[in-house]
Amino acid sequence: MRPYGCHAYSLGDENGLYGMSLELKPEEVPHFQEFMRRFYEDDLAALNANWDTNYKGFAEVEGPLAEAGKMTVARRYDAMAFWDWAYADVYRWMAQAIRRGDPEASIGAEGSEGRDLEQVLAELDWWAPYHNRDVNTMLRYWLPWSALRGNWWGSYVANRLGPENL
Repeated sequence: MRPYGCHAYSLGDENGLYGMSLELKPEEVPHFQEFMRRFYEDDLAALNANWDTNYKGFAEVEGPLAEAGKMTVARRYDAMAFWDWAYADVYRWMAQAIRRGDPEASIGAEGSEGRDLEQVLAELDWWAPYHNRDVNTMLRYWLPWSALRGNWWGSYVANRLGPENL
């Protein structure tokens, strides 16, 4: 235990980007375009070939549902990769903010499901999903130093055995 300080910071429980629409809001499109530029390593021809499009630059790339009836598997996959990146980026941003105030912070999350778990874990010190033997085995491989595994110790009020339920 660190003297007089937090042992670990949890970024939360049951986190996720809920309602990840494949239709992007106008303010999300520039971030999507930049992600696609990096994702395709500046190879616009590869994006055009995958999406069956003819964009002249990444600034023209539209959100995946911008053209009705043109949702290819590749476009759907790329949109999901964008949201996976956004989910991991939120964790990265929060971890950096905490580390500015506590440089020795041990930061993680619990009970949350990121599809690209390796990307999410890249910025965290620990990950503690609900108790699951298979996931715990994976965590020992990815995070051998993590002391927290399957850590949800709570209960829901309706399931508690307390004086009100006796």
